[in-house]
Amino acid sequence: MSVLFDYGMGGDEEWPPVGRPADGLALWPPAAACRPTFKDCAEADISAAFLNTDEHAEVRTVIYDGVTYKDIPVIEVGPKEGKRSSVVQMQHDFGQGLYKRSITIYCAEKDLAGNKPEQGSQLSMNEEEGGTFFHKFRVVESTTEMGMYRVKLEEVDE
Repeated sequence: MSVLFDYGMGGDEEWPPVGRPADGLALWPPAAACRPTFKDCAEADISAAFLNTDEHAEVRTVIYDGVTYKDIPVIEVGPKEGKRSSVVQMQHDFGQGLYKRSITIYCAEKDLAGNKPEQGSQLSMNEEEGGTFFHKFRVVESTTEMGMYRVKLEEVDE
């Protein structure tokens, strides 16, 4: 088994605090000897592991806030279907037999150009790569976690 990142295990030469050494000529430690931080490793794993279309992710086109984000890798968890609450039906549309479909998607913050979907807004997404039919969803919840968006969506079908 190979090690991707070596954080060191005792016995390494100790470096002075990051900054300039006593002579003030060069940064210390030398750039070549710097090790990646946890954030660097997590950022590399977003596309190399989590959103790898050969492993977990699928390619989708997302339309949000009037902007189309073509062919971005997305992990879709769900769908979960269930009957809408009677309170919602009574307050809003009095419709009977309506069902809700909820899914959670994960995508890279950079793939949506930092445009985080806001709660209550609308987002459309096709169901397969190159697909022309777009499902419309309402954003129920949206969070940012280590450079990725986790967005809970709800679609209403009749």
